[in-house]
Amino acid sequence: MNLFLYMQKIIKDLEDILLDLQSGFPSSHKETFGDIFRYRHLKNDRSDVLASFLKMVRVLSLLNACVVLIKHGFVQEVYILNRSIDEATDDVTFWAMCIGDQKTSKAQIIHLKDFYQEPLTTPGDPLSIPKRQSITRSQIQDLVAGDDSYAEGPKTMKDVSRSIYRIFSGYVHGSYASIMELYGQKFHTRGMLNTPRISECIGNLTNYVYRTILALLLVASRSGRKDLVDRLVEIRDDFSKRTGCA
Repeated sequence: MNLFLYMQKIIKDLEDILLDLQSGFPSSHKETFGDIFRYRHLKNDRSDVLASFLKMVRVLSLLNACVVLIKHGFVQEVYILNRSIDEATDDVTFWAMCIGDQKTSKAQIIHLKDFYQEPLTTPGDPLSIPKRQSITRSQIQDLVAGDDSYAEGPKTMKDVSRSIYRIFSGYVHGSYASIMELYGQKFHTRGMLNTPRISECIGNLTNYVYRTILALLLVASRSGRKDLVDRLVEIRDDFSKRTGCA
């Protein structure tokens, strides 16, 4: 089985685990908001573990989107989604951390509140944007990378995290360097199939599948699902052995 097919199998396995995890969380409820309806969890159910689970829902959706984009040769669009995966998995780690003497820090509480904040307070009024207090992405990166359990050390992890974030920012915002990567005798605006960019993109995706495994492992552990933890450990070990991305 080639690497790309193997990753698709792993993504499907992670989806199955995610659906199994869902049964342990409170159900959402249908509610009306102006002329529309939406699904929301009760406020008392909106925990950091539920938020982490929902972040993983987003990550699995993003990974499946990456697979579709690679099949059609849209490399830079995959890299844009990769940065979203970076942020989501960082959030999962951030909410799980014990920070300081109080265990749960003010920054974690603010970030959780910001996650659950609705975009509008009044139905039909696009200007009813609520005031919000937010934690910056750099603050989250610093706190996550500052965990001294990393063998490389906090400073190295912070530098690596920031470097990756800035590189992918070029794809998000359309920097000159990223746009010129679309050029090869002509500008490739319909994907880059049959170019070396595809194998580079597939190789890079292994890191994001691995990050997803680790983040989902964290959520399963915090949910008390030892059966899923054991399964994810097996997937992690096999994936790292086959790809060398541990």
